[in-house]
Amino acid sequence: MGDYLNYEEKDKFEQILVTKQRSGAEWDNIRAKLPELFLDKLKNIIKECWENGFCNPRISQGKLVWSQIMGNERHVKYQEKCDLCRNSFQSGLCKGREAYSPNGQRKFKKCWER
Repeated sequence: MGDYLNYEEKDKFEQILVTKQRSGAEWDNIRAKLPELFLDKLKNIIKECWENGFCNPRISQGKLVWSQIMGNERHVKYQEKCDLCRNSFQSGLCKGREAYSPNGQRKFKKCWER
């Protein structure tokens, strides 16, 4: 989060979470009061956290806490960003594509691979 938010913005984010938790207000009502630049920063944070298995930010005992999506016992954590991607391959929203490896075999190239 430090890459996106300064101390004041992080404090503001935590206050937003506290307000949402206490009041149960709809996100759309809270969002309408926030500046667009701040919302863009939050969008980037939430997206990057989700890609790394972290979701559901909340305040617990005065600290910012995230839930973590875990795999099964063999895979302690998701290793593939595709496992957490919201773009379904079946629906056609996936931005990945087939590519050919140097030996001529077809391989799926994920949208996040360079």
